[in-house]
Amino acid sequence: MTQPPLSPWAPPPPPPPEPGETDTAVIPAVQPDEPVTAAIQRPVDADTAALPQVTARGFAQSPTPFPPPSSVAPLEAPTQPLATTPPPLTPAALALLAAAPSAGPPPAPPPPTPSPPVPLPAPAAGPPLWTAAPPGPPPLAPPAVPPPGLVVQPAAVHAPTAPKGWWRRNLWGLLALVPVLALAMGPGVKEGLDVYNRVDFHEAVNPGADGWVSYSDARIKLAELAPTTDVKTYGGEPFPVPAGTRVWRATITFEASTTKAVGGCTLALEDKDGRMFGPNPDELDGARVGFPACTPEDDNAPSPWQTVTYFVLPESATPAAVWVSRATSMPRYARLPA
Repeated sequence: MTQPPLSPWAPPPPPPPEPGETDTAVIPAVQPDEPVTAAIQRPVDADTAALPQVTARGFAQSPTPFPPPSSVAPLEAPTQPLATTPPPLTPAALALLAAAPSAGPPPAPPPPTPSPPVPLPAPAAGPPLWTAAPPGPPPLAPPAVPPPGLVVQPAAVHAPTAPKGWWRRNLWGLLALVPVLALAMGPGVKEGLDVYNRVDFHEAVNPGADGWVSYSDARIKLAELAPTTDVKTYGGEPFPVPAGTRVWRATITFEASTTKAVGGCTLALEDKDGRMFGPNPDELDGARVGFPACTPEDDNAPSPWQTVTYFVLPESATPAAVWVSRATSMPRYARLPA
């Protein structure tokens, strides 16, 4: 189906110029195969008729007409339906299809032709590069013999060291802990010494060359220490001493300005083995012996005065000294050797 020819189109005419309005510029047209310089040099009047004139209102009538949009004929719809089946094959196409192989998998390529083997050159004559090792363990290498005059010392064998114990690992820490403990326990140790000095006697006061001991504002001397069998009951009968024991009698002389200087003292007997025995033990229960004291029975007795105290020791024990102590004189005590 052919389309009708398009009618020429021309732009709408410009509005008429306003009163007093004139054209402002005319653009010269360039002819085909004409240099631009020639078009510029050509008089403007020669192209005035072929170019539209530009005014303030727009373009004037163009010499090249263009068909208006309304003059273009619309496309007509096809009168017959389009074919949906392919056209029949020609005899030549049918012959080509018959000559073509039937559908199926492509044939496998022919196997490659193996190349003939290339012979290797014969090895050169000489010793074999390697030999098979005989079965069994490998032979031992002969020991190295040092050159003459060279003395080889055997290598020292170091036994494996045992891991360090806890004390060795923490030795420096324990050493640093000693002064810390001393600073922490210093006040407590001093208090302990003070208490020990107040509750125990551990500082002996021995007699001088004359046998007297200066103690607690008094002078004390051991007059006699000897075994005795003259022990009576309260009825005047001999007191039976337990078997395996022996009674010792100590006579002590005191010299002081007043009896209060040694009042409330404590007496004890020390043997050669360092054992201590108190006065008037249970073995003398029922015997007529005086109360052990450092003061006389008569408070008005003149100085010096003497007191008698009885002790019971095993038969194998040997007395060494008599102790005289007072609580107000701790930790000092008077030691009177036998």
